[in-house]
Amino acid sequence: MNRHSCIVKLSINETLDKCHGFIFRFETWANVKDSLVEAYGAEADSVLFKAAINAGRRSAHRRLEVVRDKKEALKLLTAFKVSQNWGKIVFSKINFKTKKGTINIINSFEANKIKSLKPVCHFFKGYLHGFLSEFFQQDMWVTENICKAQGVHQCEFTFYPKKNN
Repeated sequence: MNRHSCIVKLSINETLDKCHGFIFRFETWANVKDSLVEAYGAEADSVLFKAAINAGRRSAHRRLEVVRDKKEALKLLTAFKVSQNWGKIVFSKINFKTKKGTINIINSFEANKIKSLKPVCHFFKGYLHGFLSEFFQQDMWVTENICKAQGVHQCEFTFYPKKNN
């Protein structure tokens, strides 16, 4: 199977078998995060963030290789992540010229089964950072403003270019 075949919608068995995937239950993911906090304390958030950056970069690169324009790449990402049960990613208020926008994630896998006073989607934030940095060919900031773990309906992220000083 070529490397582009994993970016089209596949059945769960095809994804697992041919794309070398695996499944975590939401509770398992929450346990992994708890273990990281136990081992690394406050640095666990940074570990999750950094662990996801390259995955996001690879994801953007793969999508941009097979589509005609950037809007199609975003649609492809959204469809693929829904099929993987990461959550429904909704890009809104995107200004391609200023490279700023908002991303809402409905049913973020990372916030499922977690209750918190602060945003908890550090892996997703790192993934989006890597994806958007590759997508725009510029280092980007991604901020999670609100999170499903806080008892709201969805997570909300904003993104904008990192200023080079």
